[in-house]
Amino acid sequence: MLNNRRISDPVKVELGDNVRFGDALFALVKPLGVSAQLPSTSTKLRCGVPKAVLVAFVVGFGAAQYLAYSLYLAQNRLILAQAVPVQGVHPTNAAPPSPVAHAVDDKVPARGIALARLIASSGTAAGRQAPSLSLPNLDGTEVSLEALRGKIVLLNFWATWCGPCRSEMPSLERLYQDFSSDPDFALLTVSTDQRGTPSVERFMARNGYDFPVLLDTENVANTAYGVSGLPTTFVIGRDGRIIWNYAGPLDWSNPILRDALKKFLEKKPPSSIRASEARLSGVDGLTTVAGRVAWPPPVRL
Repeated sequence: MLNNRRISDPVKVELGDNVRFGDALFALVKPLGVSAQLPSTSTKLRCGVPKAVLVAFVVGFGAAQYLAYSLYLAQNRLILAQAVPVQGVHPTNAAPPSPVAHAVDDKVPARGIALARLIASSGTAAGRQAPSLSLPNLDGTEVSLEALRGKIVLLNFWATWCGPCRSEMPSLERLYQDFSSDPDFALLTVSTDQRGTPSVERFMARNGYDFPVLLDTENVANTAYGVSGLPTTFVIGRDGRIIWNYAGPLDWSNPILRDALKKFLEKKPPSSIRASEARLSGVDGLTTVAGRVAWPPPVRL
């Protein structure tokens, strides 16, 4: 009932109207101290302006944070892409580690583990003895990994037809130019191209690369190192053990990777080396620690 009149459709009620629901009677009156007038347009605008400013601030702040984070990722990226799977090559069981033949800095394996924790699915071969390697370079001269014992060796497997390998090459060349003067560092790249020297020479000349290249046309070294994707990188310590490895292209201009290599190259005083050699009877424990990181399944392109 509205003002003693029965209604069945929605109607507008005003101040002073009597509304009855059954036995309950309601009277619409103006609350004390409150104006009955509706808010003016200017009042709505005054209330809306702070809200609009707040919304704009929140949206702008969020966009700035997103752009800053994106820029940070772009500047600090390590991984450029996924590795290209190698068909018909299966990992082989590595031989058990042989006794340490050279003085070992026990901080170096620890630094490899730290890098493995930083980059997912890396460091899976840490602590293993690097398989022997003797391959011809582009001049036909045999180059042996054993001849580099006592140095930190960065060993990189690649191919001219591998897109991710090509994306890694410019930063790898810069790394070679910057580190080649260090007598304790050696960079070896192993081309798995089946067409041999001519195709690799043309690729190197066309791109202006000078880093050393060995030829593995029969996949001998490829199989010995259990390479399942290209590119794949191994960092080998002075004692011939693998410190760290990763399957996939990396940005070698990144400060994180470069700092890690510099730490690998650091030497300890002779007394400290002898003490660490006495403590180090094997690196089996490192395999357990690094083994927690699973090798990624190959990405089929």
